Amino acid sequence: MTGVVLFFLSLLYYGHAALDFPTLFNLDTVENYAATRYIAEHHKLPIVTPENKEIHFSEIGTTRSLRPPLTFIVSAITANLTDGLVENQQSRWRLGSPIMAAATVTIIFLGFFVAFNHLGLALSGASMIALMPKFLFLASCNNDDIGAILSVSLLFTCTLTLLKHRSSTWAMLAIAVSIGLLLQTKFTAWLTLPWLGGFCLILLKSNWLKILRLMPVLLIVWLVAGGWWILFNMVNYGVSDPTALNYAQKLQSTLSDLDPNRQGYASLGFGLTDMFTNHDQFLIRSYKSLIGYLEWLHLDVGKGSYWFYAIVMVIGFVGVAFRTRSSLKETHYLDLIVLALVVSQCAFYIHHNLLRDIQPQARYVLPIIMPLIYLFLRTLHEVPAHSMVLKIKSTTISFQMLASLVLIPMCFLLHIFTLNTHILPIFEPRPFYTSIKPPKTYNIEDSLKVIAAETVSFKVIDQKLVLQRTGNNTPSIVLDPSFCKLLPINALITFSTTSNTSGGMYLRLDRQHQKTYDHIVWQGFPAGTSSVTFSLSTNDCTGAKITLSKQTNKLTLSDLRISELKIHQHGKPI
Repeated sequence: MTGVVLFFLSLLYYGHAALDFPTLFNLDTVENYAATRYIAEHHKLPIVTPENKEIHFSEIGTTRSLRPPLTFIVSAITANLTDGLVENQQSRWRLGSPIMAAATVTIIFLGFFVAFNHLGLALSGASMIALMPKFLFLASCNNDDIGAILSVSLLFTCTLTLLKHRSSTWAMLAIAVSIGLLLQTKFTAWLTLPWLGGFCLILLKSNWLKILRLMPVLLIVWLVAGGWWILFNMVNYGVSDPTALNYAQKLQSTLSDLDPNRQGYASLGFGLTDMFTNHDQFLIRSYKSLIGYLEWLHLDVGKGSYWFYAIVMVIGFVGVAFRTRSSLKETHYLDLIVLALVVSQCAFYIHHNLLRDIQPQARYVLPIIMPLIYLFLRTLHEVPAHSMVLKIKSTTISFQMLASLVLIPMCFLLHIFTLNTHILPIFEPRPFYTSIKPPKTYNIEDSLKVIAAETVSFKVIDQKLVLQRTGNNTPSIVLDPSFCKLLPINALITFSTTSNTSGGMYLRLDRQHQKTYDHIVWQGFPAGTSSVTFSLSTNDCTGAKITLSKQTNKLTLSDLRISELKIHQHGKPI
């Protein structure tokens, strides 16, 4: 009954947030909406090809329509069911996430209750996750991270159930369902399968005969729950490519000339040592983003949230080394499995940033949030029963209950404080007031001084910068840092463009002499003469770089105009 109440309360809260929060704040993306829209309109998964004009490809050649589809399927179904009830289409596409998040909270509660047989600890664990700021953001947006958290939490809950009832047929069937669903969610969730799946096999070692008898049923359940997506990929993208990852990489290489394996910190000359020593505040930014920090909005959720979850995690990790007793030795092994999950998830996250993409957003670690909180709760659960006991008349309150009576209100009060002082002020309707100053026209020859070029020749003719591709690699020019001195804090930069083909260009800014050029904006242009306008924040700008797209062979830039965009929030300039 408690689980049902939790589900509906969570659904109401996350559903309200999905309808009330801004309809696009980066956790939502055009790519997520496009993947959902195709399924909602066609009632099937797409066959992704460059010729399929209904497939949305990003500017770097990727598409969400090749990702594991569970989140997009649920979002498409709820969008169709609420058609006519919710006017805003983007809000309808969001409503699958609140359902998945509410189910996740319920599953987490049930899992912790199975593990500890303690209502207070189970509610404490569910509250810590349900009220985490980043979980709220993911629960209110069209984003496949919420599906990854759901699937891993379900698999972990089923593992805890199997630990208690290892001969239960229902527990085995639940494991098959959870593995099937996991295969339909983000690949960050897949990292947990070898560890939790292997642990389940160890738990079932005395039930091999029963498993063999159930194998046909288990395979059917797994197939219906999510294994069908593997077969779908094998049929459409090749028998040797069940995840469609190879196909996706080949497709991206035909649509973009940006090498996906040369976009990380390593491509800029930074290594693991730099990352572990907090280069570019990598570790701090990663941890803060795990809890709720949204860098693109400068949305900070406050020191209280950061310290609270840091203390929880430290207690969980330290507690592993100080277990005093255990009813089953397998629970000690499960502690080690959880530590392995943490290490493997963090290793993938660091590897991704090192080689693939400069993206210190630790929401990619969030699929293992339930196992992380499990370590903390298990530390509380293992405190001896005779210690820290409070007696009031004839009632005895255990340490675990005292801890729960502190943790649950603390989670709610911290969440309400964070919501009202950090989140809602940013998300209030129309908090920004803008005005644009008249543009200034700048001399191309004096303003766009090229100090380096790659695979492109350049020359200035009659106040026009002419760029000509000279090779197969990505053509780019690096501008003199003096260009940054021309830019106001919030700038609108306009060029007139002339090209014999349609194409596009990236304007990349460097900050604080890092030479990363990772602040990237993109504009496309048609064949012939047109104009492009870049809107960007230039805080700490120390350099600029222009990169041409794959389709652009020759481009002429002229008529450089720069305007200042004055932005006020709550009456204060920003």
